[in-house]
Amino acid sequence: MNDIVKDDFMNDNQFAVSDGDYIKLVINEYNNEKEGINTVVRNVLSMQSMIDTYLHYFQKDRYSVSLSKVSDLFDLGYAIKKLNAKYWNKLIVDSKLIDVFPTSKRNEWNENIANLTTPDFEESIVRDTYTKLISERWKYFADKIDDIFRHLSKTHLTNSPEGFNKRMIINYCFYTNFSYCFNPTTVSLIHDLRCVLFKFYGMKDELSYNSTSKFLNYLLNNVKSGEWFLADSGLFKIRWYLKGTVHIEINPDVSWKLNKVLSLKYP
Repeated sequence: MNDIVKDDFMNDNQFAVSDGDYIKLVINEYNNEKEGINTVVRNVLSMQSMIDTYLHYFQKDRYSVSLSKVSDLFDLGYAIKKLNAKYWNKLIVDSKLIDVFPTSKRNEWNENIANLTTPDFEESIVRDTYTKLISERWKYFADKIDDIFRHLSKTHLTNSPEGFNKRMIINYCFYTNFSYCFNPTTVSLIHDLRCVLFKFYGMKDELSYNSTSKFLNYLLNNVKSGEWFLADSGLFKIRWYLKGTVHIEINPDVSWKLNKVLSLKYP
């Protein structure tokens, strides 16, 4: 995958990655917050017996305080897990690596953060993990393109089994139980495609999953079924149909670039 770096249309300047000084800054911020948490817990637990004795006098019905011990609230282990998750999320988002991850990798990170299962935010762990992610960013970029390709409709002849054409079709794109609404998988795929196109065109990428979701909702509510809509200042055209399919058309030069990445992934 290192050969990808040599291609003119995919250079490191397209990725906003952080250097060692930034990592040191984030680690210092983390350590300061961690020390603050430790200080609070030490001070509170030093008075635990007294607080436990008189806590019920401070209980108000509207707050529904039901703790039997102050230590139940000031759980140091739980607080550090939340702190770890906060700073891992900060590092991955601020470095823009989250935009390079394919949908599956992005979901994995988000689940770890939501479930507080991230590693400790210690300097050695952070630097090793960050270095590994940076070294694999081209793999993730290729995986993102591969993921888009794998989700193209297999029943439409417009989609070629050998690679991307200038037009692509995606099936089963939205729910129709009550009103038309794009499903999360489709939102993720189109979001990834937008990110890839921004990278190829060397445009500043400030896209988010929510912005793509809002864009697709606008499409359903304001553009008639079967009508082309020019998106992202002309980077691609998109149209939707009542039966649940979405058609996307890109510049043929871009489809060549997408296939170039696939050929490197699958020689």
